[in-house]
Amino acid sequence: MKTVIIEPSRLYRRLITNVLTSFQLEVSAYDHGQEALDHISTERPDVICISMHLPDMSGIDVCQQIREMGEVYKNVPILMITSKDNPATLEKALIAGATDILQKDEVDNIEMRLQTLLPNRLLKRHSGDVLYLEDSRTAANIARAQLQSVGLTMDHAETVQEALNYIEKKPYDLLITDIVLKEALTGLDFIKEIRSRSDLDHTPILAITAVDDVTRRVAILNAGCNDYLIKPIIESEFFARINNLLSLKELFDQLTRERLRLIELATKDSLTTLYNRHFLLETAQRKFAEAYRHKFKISLMVLDVDYFKRINDEFGHDGGDFVLKAIAVVLKKYFREEDIVARIGGEEFVIMLCHSDEKNTFDRAEKLRKNIEILKPLAKKITVSIGVATLGITTVKSDIAKETFDDLFTRADKALYESKHAGRNCVTQA
Repeated sequence: MKTVIIEPSRLYRRLITNVLTSFQLEVSAYDHGQEALDHISTERPDVICISMHLPDMSGIDVCQQIREMGEVYKNVPILMITSKDNPATLEKALIAGATDILQKDEVDNIEMRLQTLLPNRLLKRHSGDVLYLEDSRTAANIARAQLQSVGLTMDHAETVQEALNYIEKKPYDLLITDIVLKEALTGLDFIKEIRSRSDLDHTPILAITAVDDVTRRVAILNAGCNDYLIKPIIESEFFARINNLLSLKELFDQLTRERLRLIELATKDSLTTLYNRHFLLETAQRKFAEAYRHKFKISLMVLDVDYFKRINDEFGHDGGDFVLKAIAVVLKKYFREEDIVARIGGEEFVIMLCHSDEKNTFDRAEKLRKNIEILKPLAKKITVSIGVATLGITTVKSDIAKETFDDLFTRADKALYESKHAGRNCVTQA
């Protein structure tokens, strides 16, 4: 890919050259307009940067002569660089064919401005999978070659059902569909089907249509399409729209990951990655309301590591942390996904079990105690004391009598202390 710089200032030539070579472009630099025009007339560049003021002519004259060289020169991006902001002069530059204008005092923005002018396949290489719904294999093969040039892989489907079958097998970063297909179902039907599925809400869709009709375009957008192209497809426009859609998806994915990370920070204990006290209390309120409405039992286990201070004294806080993480691993494996397992501080853990009665809860607590007893982290026997309590839904006769999470926790916590007083390493039921 080739570029031409026409700039009398050695400093600005070097600055622009450094930016362009960073995009791995071949650069030819000139300080006079005519010399540059002679070069451009025999070898069409992909991008041209012109200073407004040159020793032998104006940048506007150079720009106008380039546009008059023929059809292939009409779409070459031209960046005009000027030290003046006279509106009349800037308007003349745009009329002469300048694509964009950059003030010399905005030189810090030159990289960003050049990025908007470079051929899109040079701007950013993407990695990902594209599904193209198109009943013409020739059109699909052309698209595949174009997409591969920017690092994308493409699957081709000729019918809506075939496209849906592909989607069932793997996720896609971009969906492209022709609107008019040979079968009864159209690309519009495909778009509507995609947008009816919550798991595909944010997958970008690019539609391609041969009909440049306002009603058709509105229908495409209303169906949930993100963007569209009118045939015949111009390669630079195809790349530009794909680049925008994939960049937006990458931004959305990044925001989603950040949101999940923030949620995890707010709800998880940093040492054990179990839920924290905040999440437990928030979830308990909702679960208790469901339990009273649907008449199912909720049980709590309150678990405390026996003689934990001795562990810290003997092995240090790192040793104590190792023990807590080892117990957390057992808790994660032992309980169901719907059970809430939380570390509420220090060496104390709480497990909330829905649909678990007194006997089931006690039996599970006893089995858990034994599993931890044989764990032996730090090559040392570690034991826990557990108190359990169950919410008695069937005994409730009025809202006033309803037991809260705090009430149930208090009963389980008292049972825990009974286990401590009974010699530790045992389970007590409230």
